[in-house]
Amino acid sequence: MVTNRSLPILPWGLLLLVATACEGGPEPGEAPALPPVVPEAVTSPWASEGLRQIVDLQVERDAQALIERLADPDPEIRGRAALALASVQAIEAEGPLRALLGDDDSGVRLEAAFALGQFPLADDGRALLDRLGVEDDMSVRVRLIEALGKRAGGGVAGALATLEAAAGAESEALALALSRVALRQQGGDGVIEALLDRVEGSDARVRTAAAYYFGRIGNAERWDAHVDRLRQVLDGLDRDDEAAMHLLLALGVRRDRSDEARFRSWLQEGSDWRIRANAARAMGTVPLLELTEVRDALIEAIVNDPSEHVAVAAASTFTLGVVVPVWGQDWMESWILEGPVERWRSHLPMIEALASYDRVDALVAWVQRMERVSPVAVWRGVIQLATLQGSETLDLLEDLARRSDDAVVRAQALEGLSDRVMDELEAEERVERVLALGERALERGEPVERVRAIELLARPTFGVWGGHDFLVEAFPGSQVEEIPVPVLTEWLLALATVGTPEARDRVTPFLSDARPRVRRAAAASWEALTGQPSPEEPIEGAERRVDWVALEALGPAPRLHLETEHGEIVVRLAPEQAPLTVETIASMAAERLFDGTRFHRVVPNFVVQGGDFSLGDGMGDPGYAIRSEFTRIPFERGVIGMASSGRDTEGSQFFLMHSRQPHLDGGYTAFGWVESGGEVLDRIMEGDRLLRARVRTDS
Repeated sequence: MVTNRSLPILPWGLLLLVATACEGGPEPGEAPALPPVVPEAVTSPWASEGLRQIVDLQVERDAQALIERLADPDPEIRGRAALALASVQAIEAEGPLRALLGDDDSGVRLEAAFALGQFPLADDGRALLDRLGVEDDMSVRVRLIEALGKRAGGGVAGALATLEAAAGAESEALALALSRVALRQQGGDGVIEALLDRVEGSDARVRTAAAYYFGRIGNAERWDAHVDRLRQVLDGLDRDDEAAMHLLLALGVRRDRSDEARFRSWLQEGSDWRIRANAARAMGTVPLLELTEVRDALIEAIVNDPSEHVAVAAASTFTLGVVVPVWGQDWMESWILEGPVERWRSHLPMIEALASYDRVDALVAWVQRMERVSPVAVWRGVIQLATLQGSETLDLLEDLARRSDDAVVRAQALEGLSDRVMDELEAEERVERVLALGERALERGEPVERVRAIELLARPTFGVWGGHDFLVEAFPGSQVEEIPVPVLTEWLLALATVGTPEARDRVTPFLSDARPRVRRAAAASWEALTGQPSPEEPIEGAERRVDWVALEALGPAPRLHLETEHGEIVVRLAPEQAPLTVETIASMAAERLFDGTRFHRVVPNFVVQGGDFSLGDGMGDPGYAIRSEFTRIPFERGVIGMASSGRDTEGSQFFLMHSRQPHLDGGYTAFGWVESGGEVLDRIMEGDRLLRARVRTDS
């Protein structure tokens, strides 16, 4: 899992997403309610041609044209251009953006401060610090502090430790900025002392922001002398205090057996499941896992914790260590084969561990058991079966590739067979059968099967048995509208491995294809086949642009309604912040592309991820990428963001946050937040279905 925003200033203050007190409290074992965010009435900004032009320039990554807009007499234009440059991240914009820190309009200053926090600064943040000394607008001050936390270097970083901040959002921003500076190993001991002071403070959000550093750093070298202060703070916290999530991880890094009872206490008594999950993770070091009391506590959580997320976290910890003792291996085998099938997600870390101990019979029996439970469980089991030796596992993989009702299972089994047969080079009969499975999948399979079949047939082992010839013969030519782009591009690239004139002839028509990704794949294949660059010019620029008519129709505050197996989640989208992302997701929902898809990735106390409608295994995309839109929406609990594999690679996959994750801020597109259904979000597990997704306008 970056955005874009338009320039109406009134709603921007909302995007601080500062939590306020809610009536009542969570039920035991539940996470707290979502921060109540009630948008003020706003009108769509897209009636302005000037603002639309800026977004279009942002999508095209035209830095120079955007820099010129920073001098526009209209403050809306100046501010929107600054915001656009936060996504473009052109270092030549640093000087012009610095000049905007003194702009007469507070909204412009705010956007300039945010943009300067999005790329390295030649002055180490000195201009930001100087402006902070005279700035009197609280929202702007928060953004200045945030940018300093991300980019301050040298003496500027150290100066943050001596700053004073107003209570509330500004103090929280400063605590988080200090955490970020300390994580970059800057600012010296003064920053650590300032963080310790804030961890001991009375403001819960400030305390959590400061504790973030200690839980994120990964080692205790810089703060180990102060460990007793952290222990004292942790011991005094209420059992639902979010700072505990970070402090537990911090103490866990120290691998100190004297903290064992403390971790067990939080695992058993934390009233927020996210805290219990982190308590389980804190036990995941060799010295602690050598203690029977620790493994017993983890087993208790796996079996009896009311949250399946905690059970998964505990299972992941239980399988860590240099060696799981034999009694632990035996218990895992008993749990996966005899325990309740409803908790199969807690089996997943165990089957990986048992595979490493060559417990072949247990893995085979588990996969067969899961066939009656969940195709996702079988799919994950197939991944482990492919790592094991012996004809029994090959037989099961072949059987699943042939008869499973689930396309992802068939595809994963085919991939496992491809790896295994290449490694073992078994009897000719096996190779012939696997080759036949690959050919059948390529001709008649679902998209995910066809991609895996192409990969199999392109390999040298299967190529000499006729796989390469089949790739050429089965290629349907230029009329391939019915073939999804991910399949077509994989096929074009695979033709390069064939190396024949016939393969080149198949590639040639696609050198001028109107779809950028198809054209690039054809050009790469052509170059590999001929040793010459493509005779056609590549398609430059963005693969998808904003449909302004469609975006205008959504209104200023559309809602994404996600109907799941556990209930409905309503997400308030932010088109004023991320117009391209919102319009793209809304169009996919309108086409019903998300309906019936799986949440294929769930990491306890981190994210719930879905949206892969093209392949279904977490590797799919819509056949194009959209630009990253880096927004000021922080990745709080309930915020929705776009998954990516790097800048400007977003497609259809999105994720929803279990908890605040500051390291994602400004690096992924955040484009809305959950308004209702937080309890539903907490119940979603890997493999659960998104039954229906629709966007409704605010009217």
